[in-house]
Amino acid sequence: MRTARTSALRTPGPRTLRVRATDTGDVWTVRLSADAPRTERTTGSPAAGPVDTELRGPAGSLYLTLWNRLPEDAVTVTGDASLVRLWRERSAIG
Repeated sequence: MRTARTSALRTPGPRTLRVRATDTGDVWTVRLSADAPRTERTTGSPAAGPVDTELRGPAGSLYLTLWNRLPEDAVTVTGDASLVRLWRERSAIG
C-alpha cells in the first residue's frame, strides 16, 4: 500500500473531504491538494468548518466503502461526489 507521501490522491487546488462515523463519533478530515494528503482526526467533538464533500455512515460501512469493498451509495455522500470517486480511483486500493 502506498504511503501518503507517494499517494496518487492529489487535486490541482485545495479540496477537503470529511469522513464521519455516525456510530462512533469519530471524524476524519482529509485535506487534498497538489501535495500529499493531510488527515486530521477528531474524536468526541464535532468537526467544524466547511468541506467540499462529506461521507457519513456507520464505521464499518465507511471502511468498506473507502476500501472499494462496498459501492459509494452504501454511505451518505453530501457535497461534491467527484471527490469520493477520485478517492476510489486513485487510492490504489482495489
